[in-house]
Amino acid sequence: MKTLLRRCRKRKKTLKPPALNAEFEIDPAANAGVPFAFDEVVRERRHRHALNAGECEECRGWYTAVGPLPPRLEAPQWCSPSRMSSPTLVASESASHSDGDLGEGAAPGVGRLSASAGVSAHRQAVSRHRAQWERAPTPPGYWNIGFPDTQAVEKINEKAAEIHRRKRVAVAKEAMEGGGRYRRRA
Repeated sequence: MKTLLRRCRKRKKTLKPPALNAEFEIDPAANAGVPFAFDEVVRERRHRHALNAGECEECRGWYTAVGPLPPRLEAPQWCSPSRMSSPTLVASESASHSDGDLGEGAAPGVGRLSASAGVSAHRQAVSRHRAQWERAPTPPGYWNIGFPDTQAVEKINEKAAEIHRRKRVAVAKEAMEGGGRYRRRA
């Protein structure tokens, strides 16, 4: 029986990529001269506003639902209903029936941010979650009190692997672009 279990374990082993810290390191030049992540208290409002805006899981859903901030000091993005339509039309319905009329000299997509860039700009403008380093997400299944069954453990491990993959991609992108907080180890 023990040999059978050993064979099964050997088959499941896969080659894992090297640890994130073995491949990348924090650039001290971009981190106040220290080679480790730290958070310090930032007391002035203008200094806090310059920090990176983060989000918790609840805020992520809110930013996605709300979308980008509307442009400031501009006219609203709705059109008056045409004379042919009924007087009970609301602004969103009349804008969808206006045959793509964007106003005088306006072209679709000109001067507008993409949806994800708009949400990121919205988050940077109004977020209350600010820090020099992004907080690690809560591990999947952390708040579940009971012992999970095998299928639930596999799902939790898949979610954790996805979180690690996304972090690796973000750190690698920042290291490749240069000037970021991370760099490749020599």
